[in-house]
Amino acid sequence: MTMIELRDILTTGTAGTPVTASIGIGELVAIVGASDAETHDFALTLGGAVSPASGTLHGVPEPSLVAWIPRDNQLARTLTALENLTVPLIAHGVRPHEAIERSQSILRDVGLADQEDRLIEELSGGQQQRVAVARGLAQRAQLIVAEDPTSALDAANRRRILALLRDAASDRVVVITASAAESLEGTADVLIDLDSPRVPSI
Repeated sequence: MTMIELRDILTTGTAGTPVTASIGIGELVAIVGASDAETHDFALTLGGAVSPASGTLHGVPEPSLVAWIPRDNQLARTLTALENLTVPLIAHGVRPHEAIERSQSILRDVGLADQEDRLIEELSGGQQQRVAVARGLAQRAQLIVAEDPTSALDAANRRRILALLRDAASDRVVVITASAAESLEGTADVLIDLDSPRVPSI
């Protein structure tokens, strides 16, 4: 089932061949390009945060149904890892008990069960990145946009996070930006290469 349709899309940060693609529910999409700024602009557009410079975009969910995993994590440094997940959930109407249980489960999934009570500022860069991924997954949004979500991780945790994002895409759309297509080989269903006129499956 098609969820998002892109027709001749160019963003303010891209200069090249317009992108046309159909993205279906259950697909994990990789966006690669020559620069972080280029992929960032395209991710913002695909997530509905900004309008494309040209072309048409249909099917993007409303903002409350889009979860963002930003490149710089954007975590509250004076809150604990667990609180960084529970506070947004409660703010969006999830009952506190359910928010805590859901958040603890996802922190276990990303390998941080023993770090849930530590302040963000006490965690390493890789641990902070995993908290940001966990926060995005906890929202159970229709569309997840993750910008370089494994850039600070070692090989084992990189595999763990990509597997979780792959699983999350089973009933929604997950978009990941990366600096090179090879880093997502075997994970993504669709590759959008901003430096290429084609949108091949991988």
